[in-house]
Amino acid sequence: MAWVARITPPDVALHFGSGVRPSDAGLFEGTWVGEPDDLAPLRSTTPFGSGVLVDGQGLYLVPPGHMLEGIYWCRRGQQVVASNSLVGLLTAAGGELDPAVSYSGLFNESVDGTMHTSIPTLGGQIETCFHDNMCLDLDGRLTAVPKPREDSFHGFEDYRRRLAAALASAVTNAPSHEMAVTISSGYDGAAIAVLAGELGCRRAVTISEGKPVRESASLSDSGEIVGRKLGMAVSSFDRLAYQRRDDLPEADFLATGFSGEEVVFSAMAAELRGRMLVSAFVGDGMWWMHRPPRPNMWRSDQSGSSFGEWRLRVGFIHVPLPCFAAYHHRVTRAISHTAEMRPWVVGRRYDKPIARRILEEAGVPRDMFGVTKRAASGTLHADGPRAFAPATRAALEAFAASEGRSVTFRRRGRGLLDRAGLKITRRLGIEPIAARIERRKLALAVMEPRFGNLALRWAVSVVRPRYAAVAESPVVPHPGVVPSVSR
Repeated sequence: MAWVARITPPDVALHFGSGVRPSDAGLFEGTWVGEPDDLAPLRSTTPFGSGVLVDGQGLYLVPPGHMLEGIYWCRRGQQVVASNSLVGLLTAAGGELDPAVSYSGLFNESVDGTMHTSIPTLGGQIETCFHDNMCLDLDGRLTAVPKPREDSFHGFEDYRRRLAAALASAVTNAPSHEMAVTISSGYDGAAIAVLAGELGCRRAVTISEGKPVRESASLSDSGEIVGRKLGMAVSSFDRLAYQRRDDLPEADFLATGFSGEEVVFSAMAAELRGRMLVSAFVGDGMWWMHRPPRPNMWRSDQSGSSFGEWRLRVGFIHVPLPCFAAYHHRVTRAISHTAEMRPWVVGRRYDKPIARRILEEAGVPRDMFGVTKRAASGTLHADGPRAFAPATRAALEAFAASEGRSVTFRRRGRGLLDRAGLKITRRLGIEPIAARIERRKLALAVMEPRFGNLALRWAVSVVRPRYAAVAESPVVPHPGVVPSVSR
């Protein structure tokens, strides 16, 4: 589902995979909320995918309507090269990452809601673009164009109705992709499964065990009991299955520039190929009633951001449904605190009355979900080489040795101190200090700089041969967009 565009106005050359949909307006991979016409992703508040589209005003690069994946572009003389893959762009533009740059912190800027970040390479800067569309006019000027915004919500019923309608629209706009949902023992995936089930979804995937938590001796994070309650067939997977593989599964996930933590989903490839995965990423930011207000598009961590390269290769659409109208997170938080929602407030720190109401009104008992907050994500950023598969460690060490380097990793502390500091400063209402502690905490929740640089460059070297066909691409005369297929 990857694409690469070379644009020398008014000429455009496009290379794209078999999962990308070409049209008279350009191309798009994925689905969207809105009308089912070729230019609709450009007008959509929430496209779940990316593309290159042309209207009467110019040519547009269209990234997803969420902050989990972006598009990448750079200038090479008079030409603009763009792609929905970081590796695809580097290959098409002949770029190489710089061994001296700390890339982890740069990519992490999207977690703070930053939509545009410059990434230095040995051949000049490349640019990241999250959420905003980018318009290229005939003079070669690129301008950020904010996506349209949804109207605000008026209470729970309005929010639930429009969230369900957004999913229905996404399903309509990708009729050949059967839905599957991610579900766990928590709130978010289970609530999304209710909405998907109302539209006929009968397939769910779950990770059987999560990471240890202090609140419970059990490791179970399975959402199977809720999935079966909703009439779904549930496929269960081992979160550490990737560590028993010898095909370098971490590469796809690390090649995004993010933490690689979604590698725990890699065993689901056969289950997800050609489907639409409806997930609950960003559910914390939209539904957790005790989450402090944050700037628009801010996220608490990188979860969901490492899917990109793996998703493009496996060929599935990712619909993180809570991202719909995410800039209204203060509104959904306010809804959670209204009198009408009190019957669904349980008084725990981990409390999401919107998700709970969706589930309980669908007949799912209160004790089946949301008892303990767990996480099943990978720990590549926290545990370094010991969290990698043995074959991957060997490949990473060989890559480092080829440069006269060695693999070093230093675990970074302060986690407990930061959590304690956040708890105390927020209880005392000292939000400026709390914000600084949280920013430092987020900065530590990424790859250690030297190891992160090595892991990213190694991952790019593994994935890069996949894009060999775009290293040299012809320019196609343009009226409109004339695609040339490379698979």
